[in-house]
Amino acid sequence: MNNRPFLFILALLGTLVGCDWTHKVPPPTQEEIIHLIAAIPDHQFFEKTKDCYTDEYYRALKKAWAVPSDGLGEIGNDEWLYYFITGNDDCNDFRIDNISTVSHGRHATVQFVSTSCQTPSTHTMELIYHKKAWVIADYDTTLAALKNYVVEQTKYFRQPQWQQKLDEALADPNWAEMALERQHEVEHFLSLQPR
Repeated sequence: MNNRPFLFILALLGTLVGCDWTHKVPPPTQEEIIHLIAAIPDHQFFEKTKDCYTDEYYRALKKAWAVPSDGLGEIGNDEWLYYFITGNDDCNDFRIDNISTVSHGRHATVQFVSTSCQTPSTHTMELIYHKKAWVIADYDTTLAALKNYVVEQTKYFRQPQWQQKLDEALADPNWAEMALERQHEVEHFLSLQPR
């Protein structure tokens, strides 16, 4: 029996498996980084940015933004979602500066400074090279915060404290209409959550 073809294929597979293919991945360009920064939610979430993220990070963003606000006439716990880059101020001096990248094969860490209202803020993006493109795997370590937010808000909406707050708002003629709308939003949200 001639084992030469089998041994050749086995040797070829061993060579391919042993090769480090990560050196062929080009580091993210400045243009790619700017594009990814522009996709980070700030004041709103754009579903059409899906290919700018890993599946895990996009799912976490989408789920967090689908949580109804617990604010009934006041700022709710969802406020942090709206200020990922610019913060709460509305100034015309917003800019991105000092972009630096450290790339290791299919992983890259990007740091940049955003300035708004003359106040600089440093941010970090963890990128992964996936399907021939760089995508955001995490931003300012918010992946864990997004997941935790969904869990905590789901728990809160199932507690008596939420119902009491809601009942008070429903009894107030100034807030009743908004509270009723929020009640429906929360009921729908909870119907989609696992027990």
